[in-house]
Amino acid sequence: MDFDTYNHVSYESGPSDYHHDPERDLSPFQSTEQHLLDDYSSDDHDLEDGGVAVNYGDLTNILTQGMDMDYDSDPEDGLGFPHVGLSDPSSPPPLMNPLPHYGSVPGPLLPHHQAPSALFMTSIGTTQPHQPESAPGEVQEPNNNTTPHLVTLLHHPAIVHGNILGNPNTAALGPENYNLADFLRVWAWQNGAWQGIARERGRYPWLDRITPQISKNITHIDYQDLEGDAFDVQGIDWEDLGVTRGEARERRLLTYKNYTNIRDSDKWREHHDVLPCSESYFRFRRLDLRKNISLSHFQLRNVLASTSRSQVFYPGQMTVQQFNPISGKGKVALKARDIPQLQVSTLAADHGTLVAGGFFGEYCFRRLDSDEEGGSGQFHEGTITTDSSGITNHVQVHLSRSSAGPKASFASNDRGFRVLDIETDKFISEVYFEQPVNCSAISPDCRLRVMVGDQKEVLITKAETDGQPEILQRLSGHGDFGFACDWADDGWTVATGFQDKLVKVWDARRWTNACGISTPVCTLRAEMAGVRALKFSPIGSGKRVLVAAEEADFVNIIDAQTFQAKQTFDFFGEIGGVSFANEGQDLHVLCCDRVRGGLFNLERCGVGAERNFDPDDARHRPYDRWMKNTSYDWHEFETTPRRIPRHSDTRRRRRALALNALDPF
Repeated sequence: MDFDTYNHVSYESGPSDYHHDPERDLSPFQSTEQHLLDDYSSDDHDLEDGGVAVNYGDLTNILTQGMDMDYDSDPEDGLGFPHVGLSDPSSPPPLMNPLPHYGSVPGPLLPHHQAPSALFMTSIGTTQPHQPESAPGEVQEPNNNTTPHLVTLLHHPAIVHGNILGNPNTAALGPENYNLADFLRVWAWQNGAWQGIARERGRYPWLDRITPQISKNITHIDYQDLEGDAFDVQGIDWEDLGVTRGEARERRLLTYKNYTNIRDSDKWREHHDVLPCSESYFRFRRLDLRKNISLSHFQLRNVLASTSRSQVFYPGQMTVQQFNPISGKGKVALKARDIPQLQVSTLAADHGTLVAGGFFGEYCFRRLDSDEEGGSGQFHEGTITTDSSGITNHVQVHLSRSSAGPKASFASNDRGFRVLDIETDKFISEVYFEQPVNCSAISPDCRLRVMVGDQKEVLITKAETDGQPEILQRLSGHGDFGFACDWADDGWTVATGFQDKLVKVWDARRWTNACGISTPVCTLRAEMAGVRALKFSPIGSGKRVLVAAEEADFVNIIDAQTFQAKQTFDFFGEIGGVSFANEGQDLHVLCCDRVRGGLFNLERCGVGAERNFDPDDARHRPYDRWMKNTSYDWHEFETTPRRIPRHSDTRRRRRALALNALDPF
């Protein structure tokens, strides 16, 4: 992310609950159209510079803050987010923020205007076409009673070009995609109210049934609660809305806009592999809805960490929240003392330490074996950089070859990469790269590190440097900026994910061919948006898989043995990250949607023949597999310090059951 022009101008002042003046005179339609034209900006920002222009964010802030917000808090957590007040379904409600969880930082104190969508609703409030009463399952025919004002407004640039209806929070710089509630509302209004305009015919949700759906008080959803389209994994009754979940998914695929920094970098090309969704590695177990999730930046999606089945961490408003999926209880896990306005942009938890990086170059961490209110020896906070573009893009907690204590590697947007010694709370390494690093992953032997950032190349560097970056390989092939990478426990399998909707898998034993050309093992294409989080399953967890979480809606679980098939788990909402727990038997997914967002818990399901015999057992291994060295589970890397038995979980359970009964003392 390139924030050279950003300079944090959007954080100056201004209360987040500053509303549009209710006494403000809304002029007739002609002056409304002129009102939109006055606010329209034609600044041409080069997306190849990274990020989003400041003017773009300010424009969306001006156009979409005329909304009534009701600030409610989750009584259990003591924290909350603004909730849109539910109005009469007969009158069109104003839209929510496209990505409401970015609203944790107050926007600038600027003149407030109604959003084009709100002006559109106001102008047609008394002249909207009548919708005949029919059964929800019937196809609704278009009505040609369209007002002249509506036809004029539909040709306005602010309506034709959806990018003006962007994220209202300039701090987030988010794209123009809607959350679940607004997605349904816009779908209903564009197809129900804009009839008479040439459009693709089809069914759309009933507008008066959207509000009752999203206002249901649901705290959790279990596997046994699922009833197909009548009650899906987010508790949505699509039958009551008058559409099917498949139709909603098709609509979402057609309207969702993938954010790119390089124009047309995400276009499909013939050599991009689209894997069949024919596998079943994980199944839905539970969704715990959470209303205190905060997402500081739409491009940074490594904000979920888990150390066990009962410890899951995600960012809240000025805090890091801890949630126990078993008991359903949550609490504050980390709260900065000297940084009251801490905005968590990334976090990680491993080796008994929870570390969080902030939006303005701050960091804080604590030992997980201590109480969150413990002494100063267990809690630490400080500053990584004071640069105006010092947002912390990524942090990884890992071990090193030189000491037994854990280290925290911070990738900042000022192009700096720093390593913090957790034991001494001192930075032991600091290097600068040509472009900002957005994500990094260290190899199991702690010798190498893979990095992706605001460039199209993948960097392979030495993990330990002497003040200067030592780049060993520059791997080409991607077409945009990168935000996700991971290094598998076998020591040689590496995956990278970029905004071009591609995931490339590399082999550390053969980065390039004989001609020096970068040669990935395979190139896989995402379903809807760029991949922003990648995780390999841990060693010893069974069938090896690669989890690729897209920007929204889709979690791809790829066969990491053949890379020829995958499983997709889909829902509606922005994704904050993925994390394995319980030795790889549980997969946690963070959905950041305000209405139906929360923590998804997926569990390993039956893996066919592996339940009856261990395919890694020598007696069941074909002759050619002795030579090809392929494996059902990850191989143990010979030099890795994590020497975990690579036998599958099923084999370990059978071995325990086969033990003879203990004799009495």
